[in-house]
Amino acid sequence: MKSLFTKIIGVLTILFIFASLCGCANKTSEPNCNGNHTLELTSTTATCFDGGIESFKCEVCGETKTEKVSAYGHDLVQSSYTAPTCKTNGEKVEKCSRCGFESKQTLLVIDHDYQVKSTTPSTCTVKGSQLLECSMCHETKTEALELKDHVYELINTISSTCVVHGSKQYKCTDCTATKSEELPFAEHKYETKTVEATCFTHGGTVEICSVCQYQKPINETPLLKHNFGADGYCSHCGIYERLFDENKLNVTITNTTTELGTIRGYLVPLFKDNNGTIPDTYFANQTITLTLTLFDKDGEVLIVQEFVSNLDANGKLTIGADENSTQFANRFRLLLIEDNRFSDEVLTKSRSFKIIFSSDGYEPLEYTRQITELN
Repeated sequence: MKSLFTKIIGVLTILFIFASLCGCANKTSEPNCNGNHTLELTSTTATCFDGGIESFKCEVCGETKTEKVSAYGHDLVQSSYTAPTCKTNGEKVEKCSRCGFESKQTLLVIDHDYQVKSTTPSTCTVKGSQLLECSMCHETKTEALELKDHVYELINTISSTCVVHGSKQYKCTDCTATKSEELPFAEHKYETKTVEATCFTHGGTVEICSVCQYQKPINETPLLKHNFGADGYCSHCGIYERLFDENKLNVTITNTTTELGTIRGYLVPLFKDNNGTIPDTYFANQTITLTLTLFDKDGEVLIVQEFVSNLDANGKLTIGADENSTQFANRFRLLLIEDNRFSDEVLTKSRSFKIIFSSDGYEPLEYTRQITELN
């Protein structure tokens, strides 16, 4: 009895295990993509021109789906190609892989492919050339080359001085072209000397350039003071105690319809025994102050003006602008006032004028005259 029961329990256990195994086998045979389908296009009604329906089936679980799509448009694939040249057009042909539609595109002529065939080199005076040939059609052309730069060599050097620029001179080795380069001034060649002071120049120890005579003071002594004697002349330099000779001063003011308010004149400097020559130092750095006063018929002052000017090395004094003033021997022309310097009203009322010349180191010179009446 016990043996039979044991056998029955064994059979039931085997059946349960078998059933369990069969159940597991059925579950694993049913695929499950969990939403990650591997879709394959199975059919479509769309074309290159029209939209349609595409059908898909999952390769794993077999599930199907459809969706609406737009027209595909052409899928062009190049079917032939003819390259353009410098003489003829080319062509590119493309064909649709779906509907067989064919597209042709003309490729325009390209530029010549010129290659250098021969070269004639340039010189610095004659342009060379290149012969070019097209690698496709063998057409040729010639192109000019730029001139070659001059090749200069130094042929001469002129040394500078302290007053004149020197130069380096060059000539081209291939032609007659030349060029010159300016050299900077040389340094002064100083010699140390001792000079005596004068009324116009300082004395002391100076360095004097032996080339240009430029002086550079080292220990400067003061100018001499004029020593005017009883005759009015300086015993050191010979100048007169007044800058100008009042007896030879001649200044006029013309008040006419043609020269309204023009003041002109000249002064004669004095120098002892000058024999017609006035030294440059007589006028060097000399500043003249001219004070002009105009009076009416009753002697009342109408206007007072002061002008300051420097004498140049030749003794020319310009107060106002007069490019055409004339230089005289032993005297100089003096334009004191330009035309129309004063108003018509002042000039009409003016009957006399006074001029005072003054300069440092000299007694002032005063000059009073009547004015020429208005015509």
